[in-house]
Amino acid sequence: FEFNRGFWPNMQLIIFQHIIGGSLCLPSVLGLLDDSTSSSLACLGIMSEIGWEIQDIITMVYKRYFLPHGEILVPKALFTINLLHHSLATVLGVPLILRYRNLKVMHWICLDLQAAGALGLGVSEYTKLLDVTIPSQLLQFQVLTFLTLVLLIWTRIFHWFYLMGNFMILWYDEKAWTFLIVGTIICGLFTIFSVFVIIVPIYNKFKKFLKKKAEHQSLPADVDDKTKRGSLLMLQEVAADVHKNTNFDDILALFQNGTEVTMRRTMPPSSTLRRSSMMLLTSSEMRQVMRRIASEKKNN
Repeated sequence: FEFNRGFWPNMQLIIFQHIIGGSLCLPSVLGLLDDSTSSSLACLGIMSEIGWEIQDIITMVYKRYFLPHGEILVPKALFTINLLHHSLATVLGVPLILRYRNLKVMHWICLDLQAAGALGLGVSEYTKLLDVTIPSQLLQFQVLTFLTLVLLIWTRIFHWFYLMGNFMILWYDEKAWTFLIVGTIICGLFTIFSVFVIIVPIYNKFKKFLKKKAEHQSLPADVDDKTKRGSLLMLQEVAADVHKNTNFDDILALFQNGTEVTMRRTMPPSSTLRRSSMMLLTSSEMRQVMRRIASEKKNN
């Protein structure tokens, strides 16, 4: 509950910050203002992302290691994956601004990652309110999810590799070996994050949803109410799973050392206002936390 209570409002702030940071890069990539002004705005957008990520790291460290039951407030998987995500801006952001503040490739990267992230998260929040048992809302869900997936694939794979390729060629030509080595490592880690934490889970879940939708629509007209109702509930559950607040459970096994993972089932979209996100803990972690809470209550 504590993790869920803090996660939803934090997600709205992330969307808001990404919209502002990405928008500040638009004058540069669209050529709307003079180079000095547009570059300054783009750098401000990058600094906005850096500032948010630094405070997020500090907040996570404080909650996990200095507050009671920090493993619930900031689960291990969430902490590790967020550090991976934050490595790009926090490590490379300021050095790149100091050396390449007028480089449009850098401004494009900021626009791609922040604006696309904001749109993806915004669509995710909106689609949670859709009831896929209603044909018009089902169509909205499909179209928005498909467009989000296309946007993520373009900005975090195709255009991302093109832009980073330009950067690496520039570093090689300038013999900027520190940038080239550190940048290649950081960009490689960020690529892993983008592909395996964001794109692949959404793709697999959307494909599963389309399969369940086809199965539901293929039911004969005279099917009994129990079967039809069960098919609708399954369709709702799969739809809710596509855009749940976090995809961390999809790679949680990487951080759980083979232990069994237990988590609450995803609720149908009609009930999404009563839930915010998945709480991910192993069975042993949950038992340990519950024993600690019971012990504290007994002592008090």
